[in-house]
Amino acid sequence: MPGLPGPDDPGIATGIRRLLEREGHAAIVVMNGALVAPTWQRHQQAGIPFDVALLDLVQPTGIGGMETLIGVRLTLEKGRQQGNCT
Repeated sequence: MPGLPGPDDPGIATGIRRLLEREGHAAIVVMNGALVAPTWQRHQQAGIPFDVALLDLVQPTGIGGMETLIGVRLTLEKGRQQGNCT
């Protein structure tokens, strides 16, 4: 199961990645909420979609989890309209 953690703290990101990998999952860590939606879209288009995204609701800088989730949903809707995502 591919996972996409998006925390802002490098220590937390490392811990989440290691936990996911120890449980047999692949993990791609994105430290900036603005990069989550494009990363999600690239993996969808490559045929290796993520099963889960772990997001910080509040980020001290950049885009927080709710805004990131909205971006992912908009990306998915745009892809569906273009026939690129399921």
